[in-house]
Amino acid sequence: PRRFKINVTLTAPSDLKVKQGDKVAKGQVLSDRTQSRQQLEAKKRQLEIAIERMSLPLSQIAEPPTSDFSVEEMAIQTAKAELELINQMQLPEFRFKGKELQNILDREVVKERAAISERKLKASIGLTNAIAQLEKARTNHQQQQYQHSLNLIRQQTNMQRQQYQLASLVAQLQEVEAKLSEIVAVKSPYNGNIRRIKILGQTDRNITAEIRIHVEDS
Repeated sequence: PRRFKINVTLTAPSDLKVKQGDKVAKGQVLSDRTQSRQQLEAKKRQLEIAIERMSLPLSQIAEPPTSDFSVEEMAIQTAKAELELINQMQLPEFRFKGKELQNILDREVVKERAAISERKLKASIGLTNAIAQLEKARTNHQQQQYQHSLNLIRQQTNMQRQQYQLASLVAQLQEVEAKLSEIVAVKSPYNGNIRRIKILGQTDRNITAEIRIHVEDS
């Protein structure tokens, strides 16, 4: 019978699908790096999932509210008007000199003057508080604008990091697909018998073997 030699590359003994003395048919698989293919296919699936997740868009940054201080400004105008109105009020005159006589005989005048002074004080405090509220609102708006700027910078950084990681994952996937394309099952080109299997050598994890087939004449 004619003899035919085929060299195959293995990464594990289980990659060899025939043994010495086996009868083989044309097209029958002689060797297939099943374990390597399974490992690469599992890694490919992991990379595809990671790429899908990494491709999701980042959450949008909400725009800060527009500046509107109309409420605070109206409160200031109201407080100013009230204070101005009180300042224009004429204090009632005392009929008597001396505090003792005033407290006894001009008691109503004392009360009225005290009430006006109290209203003036409250109006002044109200104006001060209204001005403080406006300043607080402006400060809050500035802080929101500043935080929005920080969020935009942070998002830009995250987008750049995402693009870099995505490119790295795509490169890894292409490398895995290239390795998968190199794993091809070796099939017998003839009908025959496995006469001998000889190990020729090993490089790193790859084992080179020679399969000798005694070809049957058709």
